[in-house]
Amino acid sequence: MYSKKKNDLLNQDLTELERVLIESRKEGMVAYVNSTPATFVELVELSLSDKQPFAWRAAFILTTVMKRNDKRISNRTDEVINAIDGKPDGHKRELLKILLKLELIEEQESLLIDKCIDIWKDIEAKPALRFYALRMLMNIAEKYPDLESEIRLLTSDMYMDSLSQ
Repeated sequence: MYSKKKNDLLNQDLTELERVLIESRKEGMVAYVNSTPATFVELVELSLSDKQPFAWRAAFILTTVMKRNDKRISNRTDEVINAIDGKPDGHKRELLKILLKLELIEEQESLLIDKCIDIWKDIEAKPALRFYALRMLMNIAEKYPDLESEIRLLTSDMYMDSLSQ
């Protein structure tokens, strides 16, 4: 039986993809997107939007169906980076997971360093989001060894202790 919230969502005028994102488990969502390639563009658009709960679910599925450096989304990397601000923690986490699969240019990495440091320093943010922000910083630091000392400072007890609470 559906919850009232889910019933309310299902009574809205939804696209087929939005309906699948509400009614299906992960396997069903992935199967739908893989069997209807034209929905990939809608999945990307929804991932970048503020239309919850569809947006974070779309981003979650996008991380599963996209390939590393997927050409279908790599031209939207700046939009993915800009979409991070103002999103709920779970949605931000999924956007970071998308970005971890994409090749970034120096300007994009610079923007992400600032965003990820802000996320990491927010000890009230969900630990999984903070983990992916730190992971992104570590990935970028592989290309720029000078960042390693800054990342070491960010892993002090002040920031690490809140992960296990």
